[in-house]
Amino acid sequence: MNEVSPDSWHTIKMSLCEALYKKKVERTLEIMKETYADADVIFLQEAAAVFIEQMGATDLSERYHIFSPEKIDAKRDQNSLVLASKAKFSGVFSECTASAIELLPGDAPVSPGDLLLKWARRVRNRPVT
Repeated sequence: MNEVSPDSWHTIKMSLCEALYKKKVERTLEIMKETYADADVIFLQEAAAVFIEQMGATDLSERYHIFSPEKIDAKRDQNSLVLASKAKFSGVFSECTASAIELLPGDAPVSPGDLLLKWARRVRNRPVT
């Protein structure tokens, strides 16, 4: 990089680090609030435990039922999440993850946090998009 762009490579590196690492949670939450504001269901994979905590402290928790695994994996930080619109789903949910895991072969590569299944009842006469 010193040969290709000796005067600007460090600035480029720092801006990438800022966007992709230092402000990753903040930027992801911003995208969820703005780009996916009208989504009825949002599925997230490989979410860090700290992301789950920070998301719960935003206005997303006012618009969505936020579901995370019963056993959050804070070490690998690869947790599956489901957000379901409070306007479209009644709040009647059932946990189905353990039942699904029991159906998998014993050698299935599933770790805590990898799988999250919920049964949901939608609000009557409200289509889900």
